[in-house]
Amino acid sequence: MDNLFAHLDKVEAHLSSTDHKGQFYYGDTVSEVDVRLFVTIIRFDPVYVMLFKTNKRTVRHVYPAIHQWVKNLYWNVAAFKETTDFEHIKGHYFTSLVMLNPAGIVPDGPIPHIDPIN
Repeated sequence: MDNLFAHLDKVEAHLSSTDHKGQFYYGDTVSEVDVRLFVTIIRFDPVYVMLFKTNKRTVRHVYPAIHQWVKNLYWNVAAFKETTDFEHIKGHYFTSLVMLNPAGIVPDGPIPHIDPIN
């Protein structure tokens, strides 16, 4: 878990640095980094925090730059929102990983799954 949060700290540092320009990870255009990182970050609070016990920190409460970045992608780039189905994501993880969640309980939260953009 220390390695995971060390890397989230690096992402936060990059996105919040004065050298970072633009709304995407590397500037003004979507790159492969945005796509690959999005699929992890969008699942972090709704799934990973509870199911994988990565509850040391949440994106929405501790990583303001990452949180703003993921909200921007979700709300302002149609392809990200159109291909994100929180009910499917949570249903798949919480019911298919029986060893981690033998009762198959799918949590409602967090509510909202992703905060509105400010």
